[in-house]
Amino acid sequence: MMNILVLVILHIRATITKIIFPRNLFFLASCLLWIQSFGQNVDNIRYECVFDSLQYIVDTSNGTNKVDALYRFYGIAIESGVNKYKRMANDAILEVLILAEELEYTRGQMLAHISISNMYASSGNYTDALHHIKLGTSLINKTEGVDRTYYHAVSSRLMSRI
Repeated sequence: MMNILVLVILHIRATITKIIFPRNLFFLASCLLWIQSFGQNVDNIRYECVFDSLQYIVDTSNGTNKVDALYRFYGIAIESGVNKYKRMANDAILEVLILAEELEYTRGQMLAHISISNMYASSGNYTDALHHIKLGTSLINKTEGVDRTYYHAVSSRLMSRI
């Protein structure tokens, strides 16, 4: 793959020195588009690898570790900005809430409610967003080992959007 890229770059360099014929301009533009799409494919491959690894962790974990792995999966899927992954994120965060409630895992419930609120607010469903932010906010003070100031700030920012 690297050899092909080097050959393309060398050809582009040779083409630039001979930009007399329109076909050379066409080839140059084609190569630049190919290189740009190659970069996007690298990002997609990177995300696929990360999701495969996280899926393995989710599949082999149990209890609160599974909830935490699913929440991490959700965060990376949202961060990717790719619609395919955003749909996966919505499913993952709903699963986080279900598992956290079954396990009575307060931290997981809090994170899930705040994230679900954000998901609903982003789609314009402010009634459900308000419901989940209230539930998430009520769990902040009951949750051990979290930065309460940070989550109160996140909740306040979400409330201002609603």
